[in-house]
Amino acid sequence: MIKRFLIITIILNLLTLLGIAWANAMSPEEVVQKFCHLDAEGKRLSGDTWIEIAKFTTLVEDSGEMMVIIEGFKVDNATISDNTATVSVDYQLIGSTDTIEFTKPSKKWANPYIYRLVKQDSVWKIDAPISAPHVYWEIVVSHLKELQKREPVRREQLESIINQIINERSKLKK
Repeated sequence: MIKRFLIITIILNLLTLLGIAWANAMSPEEVVQKFCHLDAEGKRLSGDTWIEIAKFTTLVEDSGEMMVIIEGFKVDNATISDNTATVSVDYQLIGSTDTIEFTKPSKKWANPYIYRLVKQDSVWKIDAPISAPHVYWEIVVSHLKELQKREPVRREQLESIINQIINERSKLKK
């Protein structure tokens, strides 16, 4: 049992070192691209998968229940000044949900969204702001369907949110 634990610990440490070495070579745009990609796949929706995205930020925070629902995103070029950078991301917004209700995007929503990065020990990391997860609509729908299974009393409420997401998305396609 101890031998197995040691082997797993060594493997995890090696993977961490490889991840750090890989992250060292990343530009600010690449860091934001990777962060946004993992975020869009729903990696911040669970504590089990948060670790995959945490290495791209200077802080770890609970994202709560709010999710910004997106069709896609585009990362622009960075503006770099010494050990800081900004990178804007243009999100194709569908809406948001806190799993209680669906909200359509408003003009108050920041889009493009500006990420600020800092260079720490030769590694670019997102320093601020870290907003609610920006998640692909298909992942949000899947997440809500899982909630329906776990919380059958909210089935109709969650179904309504799912239908609103699908309806809003169809308006984007027209």
